[in-house]
Amino acid sequence: MMLEPDGDADKQSADRSDFLDKYEITPLVVSLSTPQSSVSSSPSDHEEKNVFGWDYIGIPAHFWNVGLLSVASIAVLYPVLIIEGGASSSVYTASTQLVNLFYSYRIFFGLFTDAFHIRQRHWKPYMLFAWTMTSIALLSIVILGRKGTMSITSFVWFLTIANIGGAISDCTASGFMTWIAHHEPKSRSGHAQTTMYIVKELGRVVSNILVVMGFSGPLNCPGYPEETDCRNAIFPFDISLSQFAGILLVFSVTGVILTIPLREEPSNARNSFTEVRKTLFSMWEAAQNRAVWQLMLFTMISNTLFSISNAAKYNANFVWLELTTFQNQMVWLMESVVFVIGLSLIKHYFINTSWRKLNLIGMGIVSTMNLLYLLVIYNITRNVWFYVIFSTTESFMHTANFLVNVFCIIEVAPEGMEAVTYSLITSATAVTHPLATTVSIALLSFFPALNEQNSFSDDTPAVRNSMAALMVIVVVLNWTGLLAMPMLPRQRQETRDLVERNESSKTWAAVALTVGLCALIYSTLVTIFSARGGCAAILGGPGCSDGKPIGVYLAMAVIFGFCYIIPTYHVYWPIVIGKERFTW
Repeated sequence: MMLEPDGDADKQSADRSDFLDKYEITPLVVSLSTPQSSVSSSPSDHEEKNVFGWDYIGIPAHFWNVGLLSVASIAVLYPVLIIEGGASSSVYTASTQLVNLFYSYRIFFGLFTDAFHIRQRHWKPYMLFAWTMTSIALLSIVILGRKGTMSITSFVWFLTIANIGGAISDCTASGFMTWIAHHEPKSRSGHAQTTMYIVKELGRVVSNILVVMGFSGPLNCPGYPEETDCRNAIFPFDISLSQFAGILLVFSVTGVILTIPLREEPSNARNSFTEVRKTLFSMWEAAQNRAVWQLMLFTMISNTLFSISNAAKYNANFVWLELTTFQNQMVWLMESVVFVIGLSLIKHYFINTSWRKLNLIGMGIVSTMNLLYLLVIYNITRNVWFYVIFSTTESFMHTANFLVNVFCIIEVAPEGMEAVTYSLITSATAVTHPLATTVSIALLSFFPALNEQNSFSDDTPAVRNSMAALMVIVVVLNWTGLLAMPMLPRQRQETRDLVERNESSKTWAAVALTVGLCALIYSTLVTIFSARGGCAAILGGPGCSDGKPIGVYLAMAVIFGFCYIIPTYHVYWPIVIGKERFTW
């Protein structure tokens, strides 16, 4: 169904710029200013840019490094925390979220870099700063690791600092890439950006190979370090954390070196907080349009519910399946393959299929595969390769969500506000990942036995039943994400129709922005607190006493209240009172 305007919606003035009928270039990230406006023009400035030429080779280097660093930082935590450290499920889940947490803050990095240029350069100085910061953090791991004075907690925090640099680079390099994309002829529109996606994905693949080669040795043997020879050890060696950081450091320093010759024209913009206010006003202006705030709300609701997972699976996999680093990384590699295959299938065969149907199909596939884990829980089969194969299909859901968001952004972005609109919607998407992790950790407080590896070693009927109950709860919550689906237009034409209505609401724009900001702050607190092993239930811990986790009840009520009240108000209440008819 197409949603009609609500009664308190404020009408936008008719003289607002017409929206693009078909915007062919998809911005990659959060550069908040319109790229052409901030850079002075020169004769060569209007020519197509060769991103692999010496003048711009720093751009693919940045995308490669971001893909490599972001995935390697998560992948290494399985052998370090689960296999060697025996960490609880909540600590491991929070730690994986922590190292990549600040990618959710790219919109703030974008605001700052757009407002304050260094030596009249918009992006290059921040790229140099970002990879210098990352290099220092990685070098710290190398030095402390060689001295033998680095704890696992310190390792996670240094990885987090390194990824703050990665997030800044991701923001600025993508802003630069958006500027380069505007110089492509129509016949090659999107070519450079697609190439950067591929380069980034290749970096991710290499990071998985690095972890497979470096941590598939004696570390995986039961009884390690006393036992170093077993069938789980694919290689006769493991690399140390300092060696791992040293390899990443080489790429990080290379990023600094290749940024130095990067050619960027001087910027005409003045450094002042006036630019910040202008950008914030542009964001506020864009957010008021129904096409934008409705998509923001849909994205936050559906992605939060779709992304809730069973956080206890990591320890269960290690104990029940004896999942090694090699096998865990095979899951990651196969997910990348499934992601690429999913992109290709949708591009060639389902490009005009209803976006709602794509999400429905994706959810059906993912939930079916998740329920197959019941066979593992009740020991019907605990073949590790059975798990590796069926678990990779979850990428199809991520593929569908990714493409739907990209397709919608293209259609709803008003001319001259493309990057601002993109930053709003992608930031709404980014917020959902830590928020879903927060919910996943909070669910463990209802099943405290599932938070420790020892419970899975006991493998009692009570543990199995608790694990099965948690899995079913997760699947049901995932399915409820479809309740918000009528807020999503079916396809491009329906999106354009929504845009052409030119409806606006300051109220719902404020709701969308406020919820997104509050979710980011709360998720950050939960992620940091849980990674440190805190006990407060409202901040993701198992509870500091034997009493009922009141804090968890409160947090869950707020999160789920938002996820269900919004679609009820905008979709189902109008149906109940007869103003709308339900159509899929």
